[in-house]
Amino acid sequence: PSTEAIPSTEASGSGTGRSNPNHSYPFDGGYPFDGGFRVGYREIEPESLFREYRLGFTTYHNFSHEALDDAGSWDSWRTAYTSGSFNLDSNVTFLNYHGMGLSASLSPDRYSRTATRGGPVMIEPGGTSWGLNVESDRRRALSLNAGFDLRRGARASGDDRSVNLSATLRPTSTVSLQLRPRFSVQDDAAQYVTSTTANPWAPTYGQRYLFGDIARRTVSLETRVEYTFSPTLTFQLFAQGLVSSGDYRSYKQLATPGSFDFVDFTAGSLVGTGATLRCTGGSICRDGAGTQHVDLNADGTPDFTFTDRDFNVRSLIGNAVLRWEYRPGSTLFLVWQRQQRADAVLGDFDFGRDVGALWGGPADDRLIIKVNYWLGL
Repeated sequence: PSTEAIPSTEASGSGTGRSNPNHSYPFDGGYPFDGGFRVGYREIEPESLFREYRLGFTTYHNFSHEALDDAGSWDSWRTAYTSGSFNLDSNVTFLNYHGMGLSASLSPDRYSRTATRGGPVMIEPGGTSWGLNVESDRRRALSLNAGFDLRRGARASGDDRSVNLSATLRPTSTVSLQLRPRFSVQDDAAQYVTSTTANPWAPTYGQRYLFGDIARRTVSLETRVEYTFSPTLTFQLFAQGLVSSGDYRSYKQLATPGSFDFVDFTAGSLVGTGATLRCTGGSICRDGAGTQHVDLNADGTPDFTFTDRDFNVRSLIGNAVLRWEYRPGSTLFLVWQRQQRADAVLGDFDFGRDVGALWGGPADDRLIIKVNYWLGL
């Protein structure tokens, strides 16, 4: 089970063509040209340092049917490139049963059909990723696991960093307790916000596609408890608490189709009231209610408004399952589920404040009973 920390944004805009890679076309979820392979090596005979180790290389690539517009041209295949990556991974188990994993990945730039939510195709920058994971002997009553992941986006598109820990306690053969805290920092230079036809922008076919530079911060804690009373009676509990924030630091619009170029909006001050509102000293001004006023033609008068997208999410989900096999092949499940969420429009990350507000959010509790009976016919 997981909780989506980032609110979705409604799609808007319309397509304008199919054959030109600078135009958009319907996204059907499938790509006619897919290719890739994996090659690996595994050593399972203990040596002087390792009990076993694995090395692997994986690559895959997807292309849309526009590649056939000029099948002999590299440019045709390049603009039809929709996803792919090159991946290296390794895992080792030492003689003392401790382990470690390393990974590296390279993703080329791709042409996204969905980034503008139905508008022109635009470049979605690739990037490089690295991962490190270490773990202790899982045979022990207490085992630990720690991991770190880093991604750097190309074209200054943003970086992601995350740290996760895991502690598993097995005091007896019938009891297991696991705690998994995680902290992530994500910076995205081009998060889609909205679109408008106000003061039409000719390079993107009259529509303006607005994006934001967003900083996300997320902390979560997963808890799992398993208890075996007998071979026919077990109990499982899962709970996840999560607090997340999203701070939109600046806004901009897509400059030209098929690119990752933007026209930045500079922050100004909003003066006046009602019909006399003016944005001075910049092209975008925020009022006290959290509405952004955008001056698209630099005449000082706002041409378009939208609600600031800053957010805070506080979420708590959980479920508990009691399973009883009351006769061979026949089982009774008693299930409790809880979903609790509280949202705010703040943008900044304050762990103590957000955790405290989590408990006051509205909750949805459900009790489910499921009975299976084996007829034995």
